[in-house]
Amino acid sequence: MTDENQNPKDVKKEELPPLPPPITSPEVNEETNSSSSTDNPSEETKPGFNLPQPFIVKEQKEKTRWLLKKSESISFIALLISAYAVTLNKCSLDNTKRALAITDSTFKQNRIKDSVAQIERLKNYFSDSIQREYGRLKDSINISITKQGLDAQIKSIGEERKMFQIENRGFIHISDISFDTTMTSTPFVISYEAHNAGKLPIVVSYRKVGVGLDLGNQHPDFFRNDLDKKNRWQIAQGNDIISGQSKIVYKQITNETIDPSVSELFRNGKLAIFLTIEVHYDCLSINKSFKSLYTFRIRKDVRSGFINFTSLEYWDKEK
Repeated sequence: MTDENQNPKDVKKEELPPLPPPITSPEVNEETNSSSSTDNPSEETKPGFNLPQPFIVKEQKEKTRWLLKKSESISFIALLISAYAVTLNKCSLDNTKRALAITDSTFKQNRIKDSVAQIERLKNYFSDSIQREYGRLKDSINISITKQGLDAQIKSIGEERKMFQIENRGFIHISDISFDTTMTSTPFVISYEAHNAGKLPIVVSYRKVGVGLDLGNQHPDFFRNDLDKKNRWQIAQGNDIISGQSKIVYKQITNETIDPSVSELFRNGKLAIFLTIEVHYDCLSINKSFKSLYTFRIRKDVRSGFINFTSLEYWDKEK
C-alpha cells in the first residue's frame, strides 16, 4: 500500500512526531533483509535496517487507537467518578438540607416552648403579684379596721376616763358675795362662799382676792394687770377640806379703801367695782390639781336699790 492510497484520517494521525526507530534483533534484521532481497534482488541485505514504513504506520495507528480507547475509558471512568461524586454531593446536600430543616424545626419548637414557658412564668408572676397585692391590701384594710377599732376603744376609754374624772372630781363654785360699801377710809371685807359641786372632797390650798374701781367700763385684763403691778392682791393659803356637795364661807380683808366721795359715787350708781377671786384646789379622788377664776363687775341699781353682780370672766382648768 502506497502513501497516495492512504486515508486522509490516517495521514492526519501520521503527522504525529515519529517514534524512535525500534531496536531490532539480528533475527529480525535477517528476516527483513531476506524479504527485501526477495522483493528487490538488486539490493543487498544490510543488517540493522528499520522496519518498513507501512508496518510502522500500522503499529502507530494501533498504538494511537489503543491510547484513544484507553483515554476514552479513563474519561468514562472519570465521568462515572464525577457523576458519583455529584450524586454523593447531592445526597450530602439533601442530608444537610434535611438536617437544617430538622434543626430549624427543633429551634422553632424550642422557641415556641420557651415562649410558652415565658408566658406561663409571666402569668404566674402576675398572678402571684395580684395575690400579693390583694393580700397586702387585705392586710392594710384589716390593719385599718383594727386601728379604727383600737382608736374607737381608746377614744371610748378616754371618754370613760374623762367621764370618770368628771364624775369623781370636785368643782369649786363661788357664790353669795357680799361686802359693806358704807365703810369709808378703811379696807372693806369681802365675804363669799366656796361651794364644792362635786361628789368627792376637795382641798382648797390657795385663795387670791383683788378689788379695783371701774372708772369707765375697763377690761378685766387691765384691772388685773394693774393689781399685779401694784401688788394689791390679798392672798391666803391653807388646806381647807370641802366635802362633796358642801360649802365653806371665806372672809378676806382687801387692800382697798373707799373714800367718802367714791362711796357716794358707788351708791348713786355712777361707779362700779371690779372683784376677782382665784381659788386653787386639789381633787384627791383623781390626784389632780385645778384652779378657778371669777371676775365680777359690781354696780348698784339706783331704781331698785339692789347691787348687781355681773360675771365678766370664768374658767376652771387643770394646773
